[in-house]
Amino acid sequence: MLHDRRARCRRSPLLALAACLFSAPYLAAQSDPVSAYDAGQRLRYSTSGHAKAVRVNLTMDYPAAWVAKEGERPHIVQTFVPDRNIPTHIVSIVVAGALPSIPSDGSADEEAARTLCEEETVRAMTPSSTVFLGTSGTTVEGRTACFIETRTETNRVGVDAVVRSSALMFVIRGVMVQVQGAAVATTTAEADEQMSAFRPLLQRIENSIVLPDRWQVPAAAAVARPAAVGNADVLSESDAERRARYEATGAKYGGIIGAILGVIVSWALSLCVPLAIRYRFRRAPTPRPEATRIAALNAVGVSVLSFVVMVATGTTRGGGSIVTGGLVTFFLGRWILTRGARAAAE
Repeated sequence: MLHDRRARCRRSPLLALAACLFSAPYLAAQSDPVSAYDAGQRLRYSTSGHAKAVRVNLTMDYPAAWVAKEGERPHIVQTFVPDRNIPTHIVSIVVAGALPSIPSDGSADEEAARTLCEEETVRAMTPSSTVFLGTSGTTVEGRTACFIETRTETNRVGVDAVVRSSALMFVIRGVMVQVQGAAVATTTAEADEQMSAFRPLLQRIENSIVLPDRWQVPAAAAVARPAAVGNADVLSESDAERRARYEATGAKYGGIIGAILGVIVSWALSLCVPLAIRYRFRRAPTPRPEATRIAALNAVGVSVLSFVVMVATGTTRGGGSIVTGGLVTFFLGRWILTRGARAAAE
């Protein structure tokens, strides 16, 4: 019987480690960019006051783990990329400039957008070096818009690349705007695969677009409007402010709750091996030398898993936090394993 108990004790670290490895996909899911975005881990960018934006005023939420960069070309207002050395996904806000013969008061925006979104027009605007894949209609804040799908093979500084692009195009106050999402790879198949994986996050970014000027009501119209408007499409300034405050509050508390849950889940998974050995399998203190070895192996495993998740999600910052977390995991794990050893010895 004593031999069987010792055999079970020797097997218990392996069983506990296997249980935690099966939990690894859950930890990876918590670091998924789409899940993080839905949990409120996003930042808001506004084109208001930007010199390249002309008359365009829009806001858009992008992942908090991404980096916002100034566009390198005159018509690119802002570019957003994952925080990695060679980004495979890119989102850009492109303002092509004022359309000729289109008034700047927005009165002809709908007609201009319908014309620009016609397939013949889109084909004519597509450069000869770009493959046009198709277009489909949609709306942005109730305005006519369309998606434009393209693929471009390019070579820059001797490096071949395939860019798979999906652009959301619409018109604001006589200005053509595109929010372009792109996936970059070395082959066509890889680019298509990258775009398919990127599309859920890109759709969320595009759905976050708000046109603040659309909700502005001239003073005269606001005075003439009845007090009870029901489910009207036009919001007054106070309603717009209330909406902005509600969205900001939701993003704030959603991010806090997500961060708290992330910390709880991460530490629970990090310490599940020592906890399982101490309270499930052995149910007794572990000798300090053996506890040190188990805690060290657990800390190394957790650090490696954290690094893999970091690379998979495209985050290059946080190397110092992995080392710190590994050390904390080691000391906490050893403390859990040896807890009660002094009382048992007495």
